[in-house]
Amino acid sequence: MTRLPTTFALLALAALAGCGKTPPPELATYANATLTPGAGLGDLQLGKTTLAQVLAKLGPGQVALLASDESGYELNYADGELALLFMVQGGPCWVAQRDYSMRKAADDLRAFIAAVPACAGLPLSSISVRGDFYRGATNRGIRIGDDLATAHVHGEPQINPPADMHAGMHDAPALRAQYPDGLSLFVTEVLPDKPAPVLMMLVVAPRTEY
Repeated sequence: MTRLPTTFALLALAALAGCGKTPPPELATYANATLTPGAGLGDLQLGKTTLAQVLAKLGPGQVALLASDESGYELNYADGELALLFMVQGGPCWVAQRDYSMRKAADDLRAFIAAVPACAGLPLSSISVRGDFYRGATNRGIRIGDDLATAHVHGEPQINPPADMHAGMHDAPALRAQYPDGLSLFVTEVLPDKPAPVLMMLVVAPRTEY
């Protein structure tokens, strides 16, 4: 697996008006959907749902281009409390996008995939949820705000695994607990005899090239 350096470049940010605390109709179903490691969130399916499909259903939201020794297009909704990352991991999209301005791609993602159709089929690689937007739970019942100690139902976690590119990474809480089933939970810190509320949850697809 390619590892990222400790810093990464947030090359472009195309702002869209914030969604506020009440999800718009097109997002409401995801606010209460089950977050399932290895599968996704509702009909947002890891490794299956494509960039073009999300653009058609939800629009571009707030787009960020993440780049280091890898690159990816992150679509943020509900003030960033729902983030969807589509990674470019080699293959025809990687080759085709080199002749297209990446800043221009983030400014108008629909125009980008029209001009570079090889990237329209980029599969969803990771999903992060946080904050007031997400009211649902994982497939084992863990919710935003729960104490990290209760998440043992997902297995024994690895704490702060080697960095990788994932949805929500640019402002993720400092401590990451990564579970064997593919779930990651983020908290600010863990102190003896004090609860560590979960602030962000992440599910990631198995890595493939596209």
